Amino acid sequence: EYIPITSVLGIGEVKSTYYHSKDYYGKFHRDLTGISKMDRPLVENTKYGGLQPSTTLKDMVLGSPNKYLNNLYSFFICINSGDFDFNKIKCLLNSTEPELLPNLSVILDKGIVAYGNCNQEGKVHKYPIEAKDDDYSWCFMEGAPNGEGSMEGVHLSVLHGQLISHLSSSQLEPASTYRYTGDMSVFRKSSLIWSKK
Repeated sequence: EYIPITSVLGIGEVKSTYYHSKDYYGKFHRDLTGISKMDRPLVENTKYGGLQPSTTLKDMVLGSPNKYLNNLYSFFICINSGDFDFNKIKCLLNSTEPELLPNLSVILDKGIVAYGNCNQEGKVHKYPIEAKDDDYSWCFMEGAPNGEGSMEGVHLSVLHGQLISHLSSSQLEPASTYRYTGDMSVFRKSSLIWSKK
């Protein structure tokens, strides 16, 4: 199946059990680094920050609160926490470009790892690339279920809400297949034989 990178809005990885020795975050970082080198320019939201002379009608109608309309949202989910310990990965997370890590990690039976504002409890930024602020860093949060709910349900609902919010405020332009196939369809002069017949 062929999926142009410009048509991708989200990337996720699901594991059954977390094992620190498997270096899941290091692998995710390497994968996102490779993807970031692909030809996938971010599309600016011309209405971001208020109406401007350059604001387009399309962006006004969409009403996205995002700086970019085609952010790539990435997530990581583990069903069982295994030997997960936030303190073991905190140094790696805070020393890596935040946009090259999962936007949200859900350790279903333990908690979530997100890019948040340390001074405002619970304030999470969906897109680390847009949160260039010293108050933001990687945080670990545990869900507090109300009534009959479960911790796992709280954690899963955070991911669900983030994904729905991401998809509803994003917009993709139609993919140009020529960008990917243009170089393949160029004939070399020596490969053509011309005939007058």
